[in-house]
Amino acid sequence: MLKVLIVDDDKLVRKGLILTMPWADFGMEVVGEANNGVKALEFLAGQEVDLLVTDLEMPAMRGIELMQHVKAAYPHIWMVVLTFHQDFDNIQQALRIGAIDYIAKVQLEQERMEEVLGRIANRIRDERMLDSRQRLTGGFQEAPGMTGEHKGSIVFVNLFGKADPKALQAIPFVRTLPLTGIGFGLWVLETGGAIPDTDTDILARYGLQHDWAIIRVSGTSGSGKNEFHGRLHAYKEHAFFYDYVPGQSLYELTADKLFYDEFHVPAESEMLRLREGWTALFWATDDAVYEELHAETQRLRPPVSRLESIFYSAAAEWRRILPESAFPALGSMQPFPFWANGVEWLHAVRRELRGKLRKTYSDEVLQSIMKAVTYIRKHFNQEMRLADAAKEANMSRSYFSQCFKDIVGQSFNDYVRSLRIAHAEVLLQQTANPIYWVAEQCGYVNEKYFSRVFSERIGMLPSEYRQMPK
Repeated sequence: MLKVLIVDDDKLVRKGLILTMPWADFGMEVVGEANNGVKALEFLAGQEVDLLVTDLEMPAMRGIELMQHVKAAYPHIWMVVLTFHQDFDNIQQALRIGAIDYIAKVQLEQERMEEVLGRIANRIRDERMLDSRQRLTGGFQEAPGMTGEHKGSIVFVNLFGKADPKALQAIPFVRTLPLTGIGFGLWVLETGGAIPDTDTDILARYGLQHDWAIIRVSGTSGSGKNEFHGRLHAYKEHAFFYDYVPGQSLYELTADKLFYDEFHVPAESEMLRLREGWTALFWATDDAVYEELHAETQRLRPPVSRLESIFYSAAAEWRRILPESAFPALGSMQPFPFWANGVEWLHAVRRELRGKLRKTYSDEVLQSIMKAVTYIRKHFNQEMRLADAAKEANMSRSYFSQCFKDIVGQSFNDYVRSLRIAHAEVLLQQTANPIYWVAEQCGYVNEKYFSRVFSERIGMLPSEYRQMPK
């Protein structure tokens, strides 16, 4: 079991995480808790921990500083950030330090605990596989009791994890050879090195093409079965996720590619650019931007859990940018079995958004409004006038105002006010700075006016909101 330490200055949050998250279902157990970074380091000095889950804003020592200490003193510990709001500056800094993922507390409020833990468990599995692959060098030693070289193998892939392996017995040559399940939805046919005749239609002839695929591994490698199976696991979980093509049943794989191709983990700077690209929504209306992002994702091939994290956080931002009615496909968002399924989902989102908005506006207008929305979200805490946003969109003020409300679902002023008040809620909860400072950070130079706007929106004064339990 992975040993977990929870660090958050809010006792209710800590207890909620410990008691409500299904840790055991994902091979984890909480072994301790701490209310700040200093206490967390004291705990780590005397207790073995595998996974640190830490808040970012805490007294005594901020989460970022704690992570820096942990990375230096305990490099084997995986780190996950717990944040009240999706503050991308802090999240990006945490990812650069070495966080493998982050949990937005809103995900917990929406009872998405299993989804969150599943994503973290998958990421840790990805990291472990990479570590084990990097420890292996050019020569592979024969494991005791294993057979010799693999001149060729047939590997069946249970595509969606639901098919019964007994169905493979319909294929004549499968009935005559041992079939071994090795995990990860993979079944290896023990051929003794000779590859049976297979063709692209063999699964279709027996009605198996929708649930299974065949990987035909050819070539010679001096590894034993344990190494061979380990490499198949890594290939299935990473490369095959991107290689899979719906409708294609037979895949060719050489032993050289299986054993000697390094699994590349994109740099954090590349991952951040990818995240920003998918979050910005330009891809939804601009074909060139979409094709570029699609090609870059295919080129980088990020680990599956990182890719899922990108799209879950991006989808949360899309809901803030446009009314949810523009994205019915978001309701069907689930972990992608393969990248091809993710691409199909992205196409559905594009069709829905463009179909809904194209009835009134051209792609050029949609792209201009998306550009303005991006500008507003970057500068909402500064002086913000409709004329500035209209200029960014290269539109007249009156036409921009009409288009903005129709597309975004709020007037320009209401949209800016919503962003500011949402940011104020975070600052009031996570800092002890004076109200006038919070007002200034949210774009209000007059504290009294800020308090009035906040009260109209939230139903209480900022000072009263700050006193509420977190």
